[in-house]
Amino acid sequence: MKTLRDTAMLASLNISLWQARKMDAKATADAITSANAESDAGRFNKALVAKTALANVRRVVNAARQTHAYNTAAWATGAQILAGTNHARYSDAMRKHRLDFESAVRDFVAEYPSYISQAKARLGTMFEARDYPIPNVIAREFSFDVEIMPITESSDFRIVEMSKADQDKARMDIAARNDKRLADSTADVWQRVQKRVEHLRDKLAGYDPDKPKASPFRDSCVDGLRAQVEILPAINIAGNADLVALARDIETDLLGVEPQQLRDDNDTRAVVQKAAAKLAERMAAGPGAAGVASRAVAGTASPTTGNPVADFLAGAP
Repeated sequence: MKTLRDTAMLASLNISLWQARKMDAKATADAITSANAESDAGRFNKALVAKTALANVRRVVNAARQTHAYNTAAWATGAQILAGTNHARYSDAMRKHRLDFESAVRDFVAEYPSYISQAKARLGTMFEARDYPIPNVIAREFSFDVEIMPITESSDFRIVEMSKADQDKARMDIAARNDKRLADSTADVWQRVQKRVEHLRDKLAGYDPDKPKASPFRDSCVDGLRAQVEILPAINIAGNADLVALARDIETDLLGVEPQQLRDDNDTRAVVQKAAAKLAERMAAGPGAAGVASRAVAGTASPTTGNPVADFLAGAP
């Protein structure tokens, strides 16, 4: 019988970068004195280089963190749970992010001396050469590391110096914590999908085709939900039946229409918005609640296909 450690692992993403910020003691003291404020009222942090200098590095970091979060689910502080079936996809994506990160850092390091020169003009009397690591050291301020670790299960706990009773207690604690983390993982994924469904519901409800710029309805409202449903099998680590049913309902009720049709056709938009509202209401109860995965109980079953959007477009009564 397969155990959790046979089907999943933990993934930790650790990225560090030079923050390029430094508190200026004199500027802080001057500001506090000028405001007649107490000494701990605030602090003035100066930006050591222009915002654009590290923009590409930060863009890559943000993309890597999004990929990490997208492909994993909550587990413990500092680590997310990753399905074995998703490891190859995750590793390939993170390897590309690492290469992009290293390239962006090389570009920054190459231009680093010029950024210091520009800072002399930008910061004026606040410029301090000692605030800047020397050029051949600055690269050490950046790192990118993905750590893959096994999941510890109760059967892994074998400390011979402990009594059998204490070992049993420790194993029970590990098992209980894993059960809770698995439930929290399911809840985490559920909330991700719920937010997407609620976002679609709200954007459809607020869209006015006569004033499209007032509350725009963008393709990302649909594309983001579709991407979340596509990754569900990989991040539904517990194999939760409600999440499986939820993905099916979203595909049939909400994703059968392209974004442009939702903008152009008032009736279609109204049908999908109503379906999203009903689904969001059911999801509010959380996974495992009675009736969450039941279309019939929710009152959305159709006398034809079972898909209210498809039936509407087909002209079903």
